[in-house]
Amino acid sequence: MMSIIYQWDIARFLIGALIVACAVGVWRGFRLEQSDVEGDRNAGRKLLVGGLTLQFCLALVLLVVDTVGSVHERRALLALNAEIAPRRLTPEKQQSISTALTAFSGKNVQLVSYGLDVEAAVLGRQLREALEGAGLGVGDALMTRASNGSVEFGVHVVGRNADLVRALIVALLKADIDAARGDDPPGGGSTDTQAAGVAIVDASVLIGVKPITR
Repeated sequence: MMSIIYQWDIARFLIGALIVACAVGVWRGFRLEQSDVEGDRNAGRKLLVGGLTLQFCLALVLLVVDTVGSVHERRALLALNAEIAPRRLTPEKQQSISTALTAFSGKNVQLVSYGLDVEAAVLGRQLREALEGAGLGVGDALMTRASNGSVEFGVHVVGRNADLVRALIVALLKADIDAARGDDPPGGGSTDTQAAGVAIVDASVLIGVKPITR
C-alpha cells in the first residue's frame, strides 16, 4: 500500500514542479512583453501564451492524478482496515449460521480459543449465540487453550459428526469467517470427551488467532 501512495506522491510532485516552471516562464514572458524591442515583445508574447497553455494542461493532469490517486489510496486503506479489523458476526450473519445448522439441533459443539486472545473470544461468544439459536448444545472452552509455543491461525473445525463439521465450515465461510477442517483433535484437545456444559462433543471449533496476510 505504501509503495502505491509513494508513487502517486512522486507524480504529484513532478507535475507540481512543472507547473512552477511554467509559472516562471509566464512571468518571464510578461517581462519580455514590456520590452521596447519588437523581437523581445514577440518572444515574450509566445512565451506567455505557451506557458499559460501548458500550465492549464498540467493543472488538468494534476486534477486527474489527484482523483485517481485518491481512489487508489482509499481502496488500499479500506483493504488494510479489513485486514486488521477484528472478526465479528453481525446479527444477520448469526441468523444465517443458525438457519444453516437447524438440521443439527440437539447436537453438541465445543468452542475453544487461546488464553488472552480476546478477539477470538468475542467471536466465539457471537458464534455461541448463533449455534444456540439453531438448537445446538454449546460447550464453552473459550480462552482456555494454552499455546505451548505455537498457535493455529483461522478457525479449525473437527469432530465425530462429519456432516456437522462440514456444515459448520460452510456456514462460517458464508459468514466471511476463514474456516477449514483442522487436525483431529485441534491443538491437542479431545472431541470425544465431555466439554463444559455439554455431553459428548459432536464437533469442536478452535477459534485461532486472526490470520494476517499482509
